[in-house]
Amino acid sequence: MMAVPVCGFYLLSWIGVVWWMVSVIVMLMQVHKVSGFKTTMAVLLFPMIMLVLAVASWFAFMFQLKQV
Repeated sequence: MMAVPVCGFYLLSWIGVVWWMVSVIVMLMQVHKVSGFKTTMAVLLFPMIMLVLAVASWFAFMFQLKQV
């Protein structure tokens, strides 16, 4: 299941990233026998927090540049 997007141009596209995340969620659900919600939060929470922090930092930087 995880090797399919590695074939061709899918490797470096958003399709490959989404495929990887879904594969990780399914694998962790089966291995650890936990609910889908807990697994999804375990996989996606850290990247989402980092994305929010990066966007907030960018906006803060731009706001600071505008003040100068």
